[in-house]
Amino acid sequence: MEQIIKTDIFIAGAGPAGIAAAVAAAELGMNVCIAEKNSFPGGRATASAVGTICGLYLRSSHAAEFAMNGFPKLFAERLIGISGKAAVKFSEGLWFLPSHPSDFEKTATSFLSESNISTLYKTSVYLVDSTAERITAVYCTHGNEKLKIIPECVID
Repeated sequence: MEQIIKTDIFIAGAGPAGIAAAVAAAELGMNVCIAEKNSFPGGRATASAVGTICGLYLRSSHAAEFAMNGFPKLFAERLIGISGKAAVKFSEGLWFLPSHPSDFEKTATSFLSESNISTLYKTSVYLVDSTAERITAVYCTHGNEKLKIIPECVID
């Protein structure tokens, strides 16, 4: 027997983009269900043990200055707070943020633990029902359990 979950937003993948989408939707008061195939969030930054985050900062020979505001900056600031690490100047004004995968995972988890976000780890999509206009159901496996998710909107 499959469990049925009704949600405003269903997101496939708890990498940086999925987390940003989940947080934005939750901030608007929507109920969010995010499914991640791994047992942890963070996408490639955690699964591939990436140790640096590039592209956060403008090129500058003087100081690290964020290239953008919004969620990327919020995530980086929280990551800096968790890791205690700061931007590092590489060469020719290029800056990066060193990040241990476990710190990135802690930061991702902290965002996903906010209200209105239900996170399903070790969960994979195996089937989608749709009409010509929209996705009507997403079927997932969660361990040995089958889930039928009925979303208002799907983000992949």
